[in-house]
Amino acid sequence: MKNPILSVIIPTYNRKGLLDHTLMSITNQKIDLETIEVIIADDGSTDNTEELVEKYSGILNISYYYQEDEGYRVASARNLGITNANGEILFFVDSGILLSKDCISQHISSHKGSLNSVVIGTVLGVEEEYDNNKTLLKQIDLSAIENTIAKIQSENIYLDIREKVFKSCLDNLMSLKAPWALCWTGNLSLRRSMLIEVGEFDIAFDKNWGVEDIDLGYRLFLKGAFFKLNRLALSLHYPHYSDTRGKLEQEKINKRYFDNKHQILASRTFLSCTAICLNDKLDVLESIIDEI
Repeated sequence: MKNPILSVIIPTYNRKGLLDHTLMSITNQKIDLETIEVIIADDGSTDNTEELVEKYSGILNISYYYQEDEGYRVASARNLGITNANGEILFFVDSGILLSKDCISQHISSHKGSLNSVVIGTVLGVEEEYDNNKTLLKQIDLSAIENTIAKIQSENIYLDIREKVFKSCLDNLMSLKAPWALCWTGNLSLRRSMLIEVGEFDIAFDKNWGVEDIDLGYRLFLKGAFFKLNRLALSLHYPHYSDTRGKLEQEKINKRYFDNKHQILASRTFLSCTAICLNDKLDVLESIIDEI
């Protein structure tokens, strides 16, 4: 095939079932599937993930790349995907993210006429409490994802956990002091040329969960990236158990590395707040500084 317009890069680790849901949603995209490729970057799975990928080989232009299990290495896995990607646009998705039928076409449209856009799609259904996840799980119809998404939106529940920030800036992410704090790789795209300019994911974030995508976002910001929210690039997070407490402890380690690396007010502030509240904190700090 000729070079695809877009490469979907999906890191995974022993998430065969969740990955299956994500790949199925890709097969249902309202787009010529010959114009995209899917790259699975396996971080050392032992659940026969490769067999699942083979199942889709007759439907999708899909490739599988494996790295040995040396602990949690999602930055390295994404870089493995980037190295083997051929698309002009790189679209990062996580295992267990169900894409609406227009999601990929919306990402492609958002890059037309722009070389420096970082496009952020919405991710519905991310819940911190597993009991809430189980409630959402009962509402998901895998055979009709669009209906599930429409229901969630109509009832104003399980919205993207960044929604408060989106609304506060009227969807104009560039009006925020730190739009890069919303640069999460569950549903995110950018041009390959821009990624090459700033460098890939920093593998120093490996071994611990979180912040590697925000770090990339900050580096893109420094190079003049334009962060753009596309509400029509919809997706739904399929509920599954997650060790939230363990992740938060690991995130603290990566936050400290991020701060040591960049040494700016925002990175220091990020040590004591979430990415979601960072912009509010920065606004408060700026007002205090102005009064001094």
